Amino acid sequence: MLISGGVSLRWSKQVGFLRVGWRRIEAPTWLLWVFTYTAWGFLTWNATRLPWWLVIGLGGIAVCLHGSLQHEALHGHPTRIPLINSVLAILPIGLWMPYTVYRDSHLAHHCCAKLTDPSSDPESFYVLASRWRRWPRWKQRLYEFNNTLLGRMLLGPWLVVATFWADTLRELRAPDFPHRSAWALHLVLLTLIGVWLAFCGVPLWLYIVGFAWPGLSLTLLRSYYEHRTAGGPDHQSVIVEGSWITRLLFLNNNFHAIHHARPGVPWYELPQYYWPQHEAVLENNDGFRFRGYGELWRYYGLRAKDSPVYCDSAVP
Repeated sequence: MLISGGVSLRWSKQVGFLRVGWRRIEAPTWLLWVFTYTAWGFLTWNATRLPWWLVIGLGGIAVCLHGSLQHEALHGHPTRIPLINSVLAILPIGLWMPYTVYRDSHLAHHCCAKLTDPSSDPESFYVLASRWRRWPRWKQRLYEFNNTLLGRMLLGPWLVVATFWADTLRELRAPDFPHRSAWALHLVLLTLIGVWLAFCGVPLWLYIVGFAWPGLSLTLLRSYYEHRTAGGPDHQSVIVEGSWITRLLFLNNNFHAIHHARPGVPWYELPQYYWPQHEAVLENNDGFRFRGYGELWRYYGLRAKDSPVYCDSAVP
C-alpha cells in the first residue's frame, strides 16, 4: 500500500508538473495556430473539389478562428515578445484589415473610458445623433436592420468593410496617416495570398464568399452584443456562457466582462475566472448575461437589440 501510494503521489506530481508546463509555454495557443493554418491550407488547396456548403462552413470557421487567435496575439499570447506574436498573426486570411491596424484599434478600445461611445470607442457600432439626422431614411433603415442579429450576420460584413475602407481612404489623404507601412505590408501579403489561391485554382470570388465573408459573419455573431450603452463601466460588458463549440471558436472571448477586467489572461484560463464565482461576476456586471448564442437568436434574431443612435442613458 505504501509503495502503491508513493507511486500514485509521484505520478500525480508529474502530471501536475506537465500540466503547469503545458500552460506556461502556452501550448494550447501554439497548437491552435498550427491547426488553423493547416486547416486553412488544406481547405484552400481543396476548395474546388469539396462541396460548396462544406467550403463555406469550414472556411468561415477557419477565418473566424484565425481572427480569435489574432486577438490573443495582440494581448500578448502565446509569447511575451510582440514581434513573434505579430509574425504569427499578420497573414490577412480575412483579407479586409491589416493586423497592426486591428491591434492598435482594439487596444484603444480597451483603454476607452466610455465604451460604445462612437466619438471615442473605435469598435463602437453606434452612431452619434447629429450624424444620424443627416442620413437619408434608407441608410437609417439599413443600420436598424444591422442591429438585429440576422442583419448583423448577413449585412454586417459588407457594412463593416465598406465603412472601414471609406474611413481609411479619407485618412490616407492626411500627411500624418499613421498606418501607411501597415497597409503597404498588407498589400504585399494579400498578393502572396492571391498567388497561393491562383496556385490552388481558387477564384477570388469563391474565397470571399466561402472564407472571408462567413468568417467575418461569425466574428460579428460574437461581437453583436458584447457591450451595451446602459450603466457604468462594470455593467457594459456581457457574459455569454455558450457551448463548448462557440467557446472554442471565440477562444472564450464570450466571457467578455472577464476579458475586459483581465485582458492579459490567456483564453484557456478565462473560464476559471468565471464559473467558480459566476454569481459575483454577474452581480458586478448587473446580470448582463446570456446562456448562449441560441438565446441571443431567440431575443434578437429579427428584433433590434436597441437603437443604433448612441445615447448614454439608453437601456437595452
